[in-house]
Amino acid sequence: MSLQDFHNFLKKEHSEENIEFYTALQEYKRLCLEIPSEVLKHSESSPPNEAIALSLKAVKAKLEDMLKIFFNEESQYDLNVPIRLKKPFFHEINVVKNIHPDVFDGILENVLTMLKLSSFPNFMKEAQKVQVAINEVSMASLNRPASANPALPPKVVTVADPMTPSLSTVGS
Repeated sequence: MSLQDFHNFLKKEHSEENIEFYTALQEYKRLCLEIPSEVLKHSESSPPNEAIALSLKAVKAKLEDMLKIFFNEESQYDLNVPIRLKKPFFHEINVVKNIHPDVFDGILENVLTMLKLSSFPNFMKEAQKVQVAINEVSMASLNRPASANPALPPKVVTVADPMTPSLSTVGS
């Protein structure tokens, strides 16, 4: 089973927002690597050079996208995050102007807990059911004679017990 299998399972269950958030956050963190921490923690201050200013612009755009996707009740990917985590998160972003990836730590911990305690165990149960079905099909095909047509069910052959008299021998 791969990460893609897990993602597909979550899509089927209509609960892929947590893995989508995790993936988006990893991309956000990659974008932030090019910018000094102090600039991210005080995003309203002037960047030291044009290259950092361009990188900061990309980070802010990604943050805006993430806010629209994962923190908007109208979005299909709105995260189920307690207010005790959302409130300080929004304070850091909107008031302090801190856009460092660390502001997501509490939310990420909540998302990973949801994946670990709910989504992943459900995925593993589903995977086990699929594996059992595959094993049953494999065993059925192994029990079928090689010359048999796989489209037809196997013939049932009855072998007479030599200790049980047949109708033709009774009364002879």
